[in-house]
Amino acid sequence: MAVQDDTQTNADFDLANAIYDRRIRDQYEPACNGQYVVIDLDSEDFEVDEDNAQAFLRLRERRPEGRFWTRRVADPIGARFLTLFRSKTT
Repeated sequence: MAVQDDTQTNADFDLANAIYDRRIRDQYEPACNGQYVVIDLDSEDFEVDEDNAQAFLRLRERRPEGRFWTRRVADPIGARFLTLFRSKTT
């Protein structure tokens, strides 16, 4: 995983939250509260699952070159602790 500078990390954080607000919040809250959502920042595709790893693996299968952020549905604290995953392809 490549290290990003703070400016890029903040931009990715803002983008992830904008995608969440625009595409996910109304559709998955409150029914999926506490589950994980993994978002591909480039395509805005996403997966929701109780298991973060399973959501990530399914999304990575569809978007192998994606830039992935994960958070919990409806968790304002989780929105502050997003994780960037860069998929490696061989």
